[in-house]
Amino acid sequence: MDPGVMAIQVLSRQEHKNLRLKAPDQPYAFAAKRMLAGLVVPELAEVAKYMPIAFTHNKEQDQTHMVCLLGLGEDNLFVDPDGKWIGGYVPAVLRAWPFSLIRQGDKRVIGVERESPALLEGDVGTPLFLESGEPSPRLEKTIQFLQAFSDQEQVVARALAALQKAEVLVPWDLTVKRPEGSLQINGLLQIDKAAYAALSDAAFLELRRAGALPLVYAHDFSLRNVATLETLAQRRAQIEQREAPVNLDALPENLFESDDYLKF
Repeated sequence: MDPGVMAIQVLSRQEHKNLRLKAPDQPYAFAAKRMLAGLVVPELAEVAKYMPIAFTHNKEQDQTHMVCLLGLGEDNLFVDPDGKWIGGYVPAVLRAWPFSLIRQGDKRVIGVERESPALLEGDVGTPLFLESGEPSPRLEKTIQFLQAFSDQEQVVARALAALQKAEVLVPWDLTVKRPEGSLQINGLLQIDKAAYAALSDAAFLELRRAGALPLVYAHDFSLRNVATLETLAQRRAQIEQREAPVNLDALPENLFESDDYLKF
């Protein structure tokens, strides 16, 4: 789970005891150049409404991931020039920012992007730790959210392993239309519909038992959102040409305090 590109530190009650959390003026500026976001099963139904869902494979680590595509090139099209999110759903991995799970030896611990504008020292914002040194209710909610995400990542890993075994994941050389011309996006995988339809009953049952079917269905349903990205790219180009501010839905003022922000 790696939501940002800043230097990440292990969260420490000694080193970070004076930090407070407050929604910055540009809450999603950190994701403005992010093209992909990892996904877990509980959010697939929502993601599939807005973003294309695809798969990637890291050859060095020999790991396959399920991701959503956020842009067509260099910019995340769901983040406007003011750092606001304009899509109808924010992937869970991005909502956890500026916190994430990082590996330390053989275990995973909570990491924090210390230089994030969401973290302040002083009297403004919600404290990360209580005077006793224990996590504040807000931080405890974040920890639980990250732990739940980590558990769901294992569910996805089992499903992806089953899809690989069934040999239904194939390269997806996606060609998209942008205002400046066509662009081919490489490095993605998709479900081979013909191979999937030709699976034996036994192979299909294996996929079902591994929990892979929600991934297949969400991926297929989400493919229409390639056109959504093309439309967003067109609008972005028009706005830049006019040099006009983006007039889209803004996030709630109390972004980090809403009851459902850290839920799937």
